[in-house]
Amino acid sequence: MEGSEIETLYPTAMAIREFLMKRGKASPSDFYQMYKEYKISTSYPSIARYFWILKEEGLIKVVGHEKPRYARLHKTLYSVVPERLDDELWQHPQRRWKSYRREKK
Repeated sequence: MEGSEIETLYPTAMAIREFLMKRGKASPSDFYQMYKEYKISTSYPSIARYFWILKEEGLIKVVGHEKPRYARLHKTLYSVVPERLDDELWQHPQRRWKSYRREKK
């Protein structure tokens, strides 16, 4: 990745928002490849979960699919929902899902 596609080390959801705003559309693996340079302890399943949560909350949407040249599975491409750019859920989108997980136990 040339330069920085995110200006600072935001919380993960905010970094995803900025990344998608700059790129227009991208997959979780595109974001992971960039973000692991900043947050070495991150994992792809963690990033994929963030994308799932953001989609469930309506902050991002699926805009297409792309079949990589050598992989069997397609990439799902996402973009930011423009109407939700300033939503406070971007600060802590996983909060509702963490409480749900605690209640189920």
